[in-house]
Amino acid sequence: MLTIISSSVKKNVFKQHVHFKKINNNKNVIITTRRTMATMKKWRDYIKENPYSYERGGEGYKKIEEIINNLSHSELQIFVNLSGAAKSFGSLSKEAWSVEHLGFNIAREVVGRRLGVSMEEAPGPRSNSGEGGQLMDDPNSKASIVQVASGRWMGDSPLKYLADAEEIDIKIAQGVKPGDGGHLPGTKATPLIARVRGARPGRDLYSPPPHHDIYSVEDLAQLIHDLRQVNPQVRKIWVKLASRSGVGPISLVVAKAGAGVEVTGFGGTGAAKAESKHFYVRDNTPGILEVRNSLISEGL
Repeated sequence: MLTIISSSVKKNVFKQHVHFKKINNNKNVIITTRRTMATMKKWRDYIKENPYSYERGGEGYKKIEEIINNLSHSELQIFVNLSGAAKSFGSLSKEAWSVEHLGFNIAREVVGRRLGVSMEEAPGPRSNSGEGGQLMDDPNSKASIVQVASGRWMGDSPLKYLADAEEIDIKIAQGVKPGDGGHLPGTKATPLIARVRGARPGRDLYSPPPHHDIYSVEDLAQLIHDLRQVNPQVRKIWVKLASRSGVGPISLVVAKAGAGVEVTGFGGTGAAKAESKHFYVRDNTPGILEVRNSLISEGL
C-alpha cells in the first residue's frame, strides 16, 4: 500500500493513485502488516491451545482474581474507575461480546470481595453494552452501562433495558465515524442479533448520523430528564459527544442537566465502511481540551 501511494506521488502517476484509492476503499480488503498478521495468528493458536474456563474456580477466573488481588491500594482506586469501550452486540459476535462482559463482571465481583461489599455495591470496573442491546436472558454477560443511540436498538423490552441499567450512555456522536452513522451489514444480522435489536434477520441495520430525538439543547436536557424518570436509581447518565470544534458549549448543557460529558474520537468499530474508519476519525485531544476549558470557565 505504501509503495503504491509513494510511487504515485513521486512519479505523478495518476493511475497508481486511482489503484491505491480502489484498494483502500474496498471494505472487503483488510489492510494490515505481516507483523500484525503474525501476531494475530500467534494469539489464535494460543487461545486454541489454552482455552480458559471462566466458571468460578476456572483458570480464567483465577487469573482475573490473581491480577486484582495483587493490585496496590492506589492501583485499585484507579482500576475500579475503569469502564470498557462501547462495542455493540452485532458488531461483535455473541462469543466475543459475552466474554468481554463476563470478564468485567468477574473483575467486579472480585473487587467487591476485596472491599467487603457485594458485586452490585462494588464501584467498578464497568462494561458498556454499546448500542446493540443486551442479551437479557444471559445475566452473566449483563453490561453495567447501556447506550441510547439514534438506531434505538433496545430490543422488545426497552423499558427493562433502561430500568435495569446502573448507568446510561446517550450516544449522540459516532466517535470513529462522525457524520456517517452506523451500518451493520445484513450478513451480520443473524436471527439472534436481529432479535436482540428488535429487527429482521438479514436486513442492513442503520444508525442515522442525526439523533432524531435531539434537535436542540433543550431536547437533550429533556431526554436526560426522561431517562431519570424511567430509571430513578441510575447512578450516572453520560452524553457521548464527538471531538470537534464547538463541542464546548454543548458540554455545558450536558453538565448543567446533571449528566457526565464523554468526548470520543479515535477508536474501533465493527459497524462502518472502511472509508469511514480511515478518513473520518478525529483526535480526542482538541475536544477534551475545549470541553475542559468551557467547564472551568463556568465553574463546573
